[in-house]
Amino acid sequence: MFISKVLYKEVDGVPRTAVAGEFIKKGSIVCSIKDGKEMKERGRFTIQVDKDKHIGGPGTFFHSCDPNCYWDCENLLLIARRDINKG
Repeated sequence: MFISKVLYKEVDGVPRTAVAGEFIKKGSIVCSIKDGKEMKERGRFTIQVDKDKHIGGPGTFFHSCDPNCYWDCENLLLIARRDINKG
């Protein structure tokens, strides 16, 4: 099952920015990658969940020094660290 509360804003037809598609409460599941394709090597849109295990993610997520989400790599879920407003 794929769950996502994330929308992507496009620039020139390419998804560039991940934004909240709705208000997301702290502790809520933002996105699931349980149905993502497992790969042995990293790629542009993969998320490393173990030493030699990468999962094809739903799109691009960017680094932040103060992230509003974290990856639960055991359950393959993106969880909100704090309330996130739509947009």
